[in-house]
Amino acid sequence: MARAVVANPFDNQIGSVASTANVVDIYQRGVVARSPFEALADSLKRFEAKATPALQRQEQRAAEKEMREGERLYQENRIAIGEAVKKGLIEEGASPYLRKGYRVSQLNTMATRYAAELESALITQKLFHNGDPNKIESFIAGFQEDFVANNGFSEFADSEVAEFFGINANKANEVFRTSWREKHVAYQKEQ
Repeated sequence: MARAVVANPFDNQIGSVASTANVVDIYQRGVVARSPFEALADSLKRFEAKATPALQRQEQRAAEKEMREGERLYQENRIAIGEAVKKGLIEEGASPYLRKGYRVSQLNTMATRYAAELESALITQKLFHNGDPNKIESFIAGFQEDFVANNGFSEFADSEVAEFFGINANKANEVFRTSWREKHVAYQKEQ
């Protein structure tokens, strides 16, 4: 029996494999070509780029914590601490965030008081008998000026008053206007 002839699979093919070895320069170890102090400076610079944002976040968290602590202290001991600070028994605090939290909480309390007194004025002075909205607007403006003048707002920065008292006072003014309209309409129906 004759053997079958097996063809060479590499016949009539174009060679596509090239040599892979190249001439190599002299091997050098991966050592610092500069002084060790320059390498240390580079390492510290890279470390600082990563550490600075983390440190800033840590400082921000600490500042927020102190501000919350100031607000908590104010709410728990607002009358006693206020008197002690006025008498000089307690310093206002070494931390500006603690003081700010205390002041923010105090302004929020003043805004609540403002809203209550404004609503009370509507009822006690029977302002809903007057049908002129312009007089109500002038009453609100005068009431707010008197409230600010009589409650020691000069101790606060204008930005603090605007941010922590003004926004709440404007909400109270809007509630007052709505309440005035409702009471005025009810009064007119009775008449």
